[in-house]
Parts: sequence; C-alpha cells; structure tokens
Amino acid sequence: MEQLTLDLVRAAVIRISCHYPNSGLSESAIEAIIEDWHMDFNHARISPVLFSRMVVLARRRCKFFPTEADMLEFMKEIKAMDVQKSSTIALPESDVISDEDAEMGLRRLRKAIELVSSGKSPDEAEKEMAEFIAAG
Repeated sequence: MEQLTLDLVRAAVIRISCHYPNSGLSESAIEAIIEDWHMDFNHARISPVLFSRMVVLARRRCKFFPTEADMLEFMKEIKAMDVQKSSTIALPESDVISDEDAEMGLRRLRKAIELVSSGKSPDEAEKEMAEFIAAG
C-alpha cells in the first residue's frame, strides 16, 4: 500500500487552513498538525487516496479547522460508504463515461425494455439479451 507522504499532508493541511483564516493557528501549530497527521495517519494505514477524500469531506463539512478526530470520523464514513457501494455494484474508477460507452448502455437499455414489453419468458428474454450483448 502506498503511504502518505509528508508533502501530500503538508499541501492538504495548508490548503485546508486557507478555508479557516480565523482559526488562530500559527505556522508552528500548522507544522505540528502536519507532522502529527503524517505520522498518525500512516500508522492507521490511510492511503493517499483515502486521505484526499477525507480532506474533501473536512473542507465541505467542518465549521472550524478539523481535528484529527474529525478526520478519523470522515475516514470511517468513507469506508462505510465504500462497503455499501461494493455490496451493490462496482463503479468505474472514473466518473467520466465515454460517448461510446453511453451509447452502448442506451442500446442495451432499449433492448431490455423491448424484451420486457414483448411478453417473452424470463429465460427467453435472458437468452436473447445475452446474444444481443455478445453481438456488440
């Protein structure tokens, strides 16, 4: 597993601090937070991707500069969401779908609607849909 780098944590903490100009945190306090988060989140085996997602939630939800406890709560929430998603359907890594993939999905959807409306038995409809998908 890829570890969090000090540079990534530093960039994230500095960016978060821009959203809380009245936090009263000194440069030395921010540097201490960077070092603590780097050490503690690596110890907790938090990946760079998970950490980045935690930072986004912190920026969106925290009224005050997030504490380490806030960040760990966001981690738990993200992991719970991931478990919920993985128990339903695997999503692509990217949320961008090509025009070709979108068109293919639309063709398959139209075929599925056609088969449901045709009154065919589920076995016949399933076989015909499999043939349709195999044909491309």
